[in-house]
Amino acid sequence: MKPITLLSHLAMLGFSALVGGSFVVSAILADQISPDFLTLLRFALSALILIGYLIFFNRKIWFLIRYWKSLTILAACYVCFFIFLFYSLRFTSPTSAATIFTLLPFISLCLSSLFIKKYPTYGNFLILAIGASGAVFVIMKGSFDNFLSFNFNSGDLLILLGTIFHSLYIVLLPKLNIKADALEITAGVTFYGAIILFFISLRNLKLDEVMGFSTEHWLSFFYLVIFASIVSFSLLAFASKNISSTNVSSYTYLIPVWAALIETFIMMEKIPTYLWLGIIPILVCNILLLQRTGSN
Repeated sequence: MKPITLLSHLAMLGFSALVGGSFVVSAILADQISPDFLTLLRFALSALILIGYLIFFNRKIWFLIRYWKSLTILAACYVCFFIFLFYSLRFTSPTSAATIFTLLPFISLCLSSLFIKKYPTYGNFLILAIGASGAVFVIMKGSFDNFLSFNFNSGDLLILLGTIFHSLYIVLLPKLNIKADALEITAGVTFYGAIILFFISLRNLKLDEVMGFSTEHWLSFFYLVIFASIVSFSLLAFASKNISSTNVSSYTYLIPVWAALIETFIMMEKIPTYLWLGIIPILVCNILLLQRTGSN
């Protein structure tokens, strides 16, 4: 294995750990501040940092005007994902939310088949279906009776809805044909996302909530902005240039593992048995995807 390839796999390992941690950290802030206002603060600070970076290195930012419609559509998808994520964490655990989030590749595949007519191979579909079965098992809380009686946790359904919007973002991105690099697109999405969130949050702009943040809350917030957004994006961008998209997406399935480990050994929370059982097929999916790409 080439050093650059090994570094790319390590980057994706770090990416999955940071995103897994973000589910746990988000739960700390979920009850402290309204989800739309929290997402506004996160988007606004991320946009400020990214656009400031582009200006500092003499990069043109005309793309913000030229592609404002496409960037606004993508921003709306991302805004919906984060709002549903934060609301879901009021009713479900971070590990449960992270596990359901692993439906992202499977839902993206289904939406691509529906809208772009891009169909997967039977092998890839079967592997992703194995991973999806783990997430569905968690939604049912390990009981088929819950499925038959439609007895679902509202938090699990909210993160499922958010994951659909995130998948829509992935499917629409290539179709909108934005001639800008990944950093510029991220800057544009956070910029227009902040504008959308400002109008959504008009009734919830309570600065006293922010002023009442404890040290733990501030550390959690900056973790979301710096590590879960900017650093994780940089790791993802680096790895995407050097390893296949299948390898990149396969690391999504490690996110609930990190979330469960962080909840268990750092937050000292007890993880239900059905969650660990749901993670098993997700890990199998991750290994099969890596092996499939390696053999090719």
